[in-house]
Amino acid sequence: MQPLIYYEDQQKLKSRAIKLVVGGLAAIVLGIVVHVLMRDMVEPGDFSTTAYMIVGFRGAVTAVPFVLGASGLFAGVKLISRISKPLVALISADEKGVALNLANEKQFVPWQDIRDILSKDSASISVILHNPDAFVSTASPNLAKLFKSNMKIYGSPAVVDVGCCTIPPEQIASELGQFLKGVQSGIASTPSGVDNPVPN
Repeated sequence: MQPLIYYEDQQKLKSRAIKLVVGGLAAIVLGIVVHVLMRDMVEPGDFSTTAYMIVGFRGAVTAVPFVLGASGLFAGVKLISRISKPLVALISADEKGVALNLANEKQFVPWQDIRDILSKDSASISVILHNPDAFVSTASPNLAKLFKSNMKIYGSPAVVDVGCCTIPPEQIASELGQFLKGVQSGIASTPSGVDNPVPN
């Protein structure tokens, strides 16, 4: 039986990285502009309650774009560093189970632990588990925090970001779902046209 493998796409990685970097820089510039525009709202030597409130508001309003911008830049730079490296297999499946790339760590899930595979948005795949708590308990402390957050948002700790994959999430979920049904019925077969060789 032919395994299913879904890789990152370099062009989509580049596009996402550029958007994050440009968005991060724009947010930082916005923070600087807001700071400059609000700088003269309080006269020097004014220690009134209103002045303190304005200063606090100015700090909060200025901090938000800086934090968002820095986060965007950091994420964009991390993606850029991945572009020159070998492509990452986000999801791979064979007769034994599914290997998932979760926060850049490989996690293997046997088919018997999987109840369903769903696409709940335009960029991710949720692997619905029979016993999600057991899956979380085997993770490192940092991953466990991510898994618990995923549980609240997606209903499963095992959520793979496939936004940079060449195949849309709903198609990936459908193909993996067929594979799962095949394994469960003892007649696992690869759907036509789903083999994804590593691009040159």
